[in-house]
Amino acid sequence: MKSRVQTSSSALYPDLGVSSHAFVVDGAQVGTSALVQSDAGEGIFQTDHEIIGAILLVDSDTGRVFEPQLRRQSSSALVPWKHVIDKHLLPVVRIFAHCKASNGSLKIWVGSGFRVSPIHILTARHVVKSQHVDDDGKTYVLDKITFSTRVTARVVTEQHRGASLLGPSEYSLLDQVPVSSHFPDKLFITDTETWNTMNDFVFLTIASPESVQIPSAIPLFPRTSSDERHTSVVVSYPGDITFKKFAEDYAQGEAPSDSDPTSHAEALYASVAFQMANFETKVVSFGPWTPDPRGHLVFHQCPTIRGTSGGLFVQLDQLPPPLEDNSHLSSSGASASSHDASFVTTPLFEETGDSPYTLQHSSIAPLPAPSVPFFTGIHVGGNQRMRNNVVFPTSFPAFALEYVQHILLSTDQSVVTFIESNRDHLASFVSPHLDVLRSYLLPFQLTTLNDRLFGGFKADIGSG
Repeated sequence: MKSRVQTSSSALYPDLGVSSHAFVVDGAQVGTSALVQSDAGEGIFQTDHEIIGAILLVDSDTGRVFEPQLRRQSSSALVPWKHVIDKHLLPVVRIFAHCKASNGSLKIWVGSGFRVSPIHILTARHVVKSQHVDDDGKTYVLDKITFSTRVTARVVTEQHRGASLLGPSEYSLLDQVPVSSHFPDKLFITDTETWNTMNDFVFLTIASPESVQIPSAIPLFPRTSSDERHTSVVVSYPGDITFKKFAEDYAQGEAPSDSDPTSHAEALYASVAFQMANFETKVVSFGPWTPDPRGHLVFHQCPTIRGTSGGLFVQLDQLPPPLEDNSHLSSSGASASSHDASFVTTPLFEETGDSPYTLQHSSIAPLPAPSVPFFTGIHVGGNQRMRNNVVFPTSFPAFALEYVQHILLSTDQSVVTFIESNRDHLASFVSPHLDVLRSYLLPFQLTTLNDRLFGGFKADIGSG
């Protein structure tokens, strides 16, 4: 795999006096085979001279969207969404995969992730795979995984602060599931290219969960939509990236016909670096999303760069209306109606001349924050040739099976309490997946699921 290898961290930050451990910003998992990866990271897409979508910084002092940036002309349409956006920032963390070579040298691969239960972090599987290969062809074996909840989480500082430790991934039920219509052996992202890391998501356990003071995000089952103008959000940590790598990943073939490609790439890099505060700090990216015509994945054009793999993805038009409070359990179990109405249905993007995706300037009143943070997928990377980024959605059957196995059937008391507190939302997520779950879960597991989410009242949960 071709990945950017950062030079000695002490050379970059001489005032910190840190050791010379290198770190790597992982590339996307696209190529001709699982062993040969292409050199394309996530995507920043343009129409003429304009970046599609918007990038917003998270304020390191408040942990909320940086308001002066939000109120710029290019992103002012997002002002009514501020409280909604802020709610979805909190679960997201930066992932550090500490790896060792056979000679003892160390490198850190970085990515993003987010909390999905009191004891679980969800990230892209390729971020924490067992082996990484650097630009020189040297193999590094995964030694440990840590994460940071800080808004600014630079590698050279976090590795000495003792970031929170993550355990290995839990037992994967998918290892026992045969290839079927629900669980294909290939995921095509174009007519000829596949996403090489099948089921590119993994649940990691938090070593000391009581010390982690961030909320957990709740999965939503996204409804089908043919409207490509609706807005999606990725919350993640971009990696530190050089201009050379940026130009290779994002600028090739993107320069407008009336500009010099090199100067255009330099201007784009400077703009992105400024909007992302020179990288390695939490950001929010907005862009239009579209469903996969093959029915497996979701595609989007939120501006993202390497390091954002594993970030929280949410389709704003899919959010349920905010509830009055979080005490919404019913004596008859949870209903599936909490997701029947969308949070808002008005698209934020409109077609204007040569630019098909321009943010509209909305005059709607500020929207209240939802009762809990949600997610509708895991951002895993992108492909410049297809001009889209890739998400494993919560509608993906393999994700549902893993989520149920690791979280909804967990015996950990903190997770059980989490399920009870969010029963309605979790039942709405599970209900569309029941056919798949009935095919692969054991009878006692279906009974437990029925008791926890439906109060034992869903008589058909165990029937085929």
